[in-house]
Amino acid sequence: MKKVVLKVNNLSKVYKERSAVECLNFCLYEGEIVGFIGSNGAGKSTTIKLITGLIKPTTGEVYICGQDIKNREKALANIGAIVEAPHFYEYLTAKQNLEYFASYFDKVDKNRIEEMLKLVGLFDRKDDKVGKYSLGMKQRLGIAQALLNNPKLLILDEPTNGLDAEGIVEIRHFLQDIAKKTNVTIFISSHILSELQNLCDRFIIIDNGKIKDEFTKQTISSKSMAINTFINVDKPTLASQLLKAHFNISSKQKENKLYFFAEKENRAKIIKLLTSNKIEVYGIGNVKVALEQKFLSSIKHNDKGAK
Repeated sequence: MKKVVLKVNNLSKVYKERSAVECLNFCLYEGEIVGFIGSNGAGKSTTIKLITGLIKPTTGEVYICGQDIKNREKALANIGAIVEAPHFYEYLTAKQNLEYFASYFDKVDKNRIEEMLKLVGLFDRKDDKVGKYSLGMKQRLGIAQALLNNPKLLILDEPTNGLDAEGIVEIRHFLQDIAKKTNVTIFISSHILSELQNLCDRFIIIDNGKIKDEFTKQTISSKSMAINTFINVDKPTLASQLLKAHFNISSKQKENKLYFFAEKENRAKIIKLLTSNKIEVYGIGNVKVALEQKFLSSIKHNDKGAK
């Protein structure tokens, strides 16, 4: 049986007469990466602040490795977190910053600092001032800081904010590597659903302060995940044959539309190929990813009167 790292039990937070989150119940298990999904104002940030002890619940309990969050010191000893953007002293080096933050803990030594710098791929730049770091490097350094105390639970709130596509993929591979090497549980909130789909083992959806759905990656159809592009043409059969012959792309046809997976950089080449073969292309676009479809389905509700 998997070890429970985080248990949230009937957790609620009320501000004056407004309920921010209501009766939340879920568990996280050792070594898994869990995506926390919700629209703006759904209750994601409030939940994370409750779990990390930044705010107190109105009712309910949070247990981290069996420790009640009310026993703040013992419970938080098992957490590493980045809530919003990580902040550093930019005139200090990466190593100096980590040495400063390590001083808040009893059992973090020089070896642990160097180990974390190696883990996040910054050891060769440890003596560079953080002010010279790119945003992606700062995000990785923030994760190194969050891992200093060897936590069992790593909580990340929008860790890819402001990153370009390359930086987002880099963080994804990095987090997967960390989970594999350290067996840490990662709880990650992000609005980039396509990245969460690639990264996470399991998903929790929150809407209007309530948990709407929980499901594993396996429940999302692998066939749906393999489709990201549609193209509307006047000769779909011929277009399908050309896609297979020139790009080894298999497609599914529905009326005059073909559905398939294609790298974005190949789309212009595909259009050029089809038009050069006298095929009219009426449109090309993105197919909603499976996780996005599942998310929209989970939060669908009757919102008459809502503005």
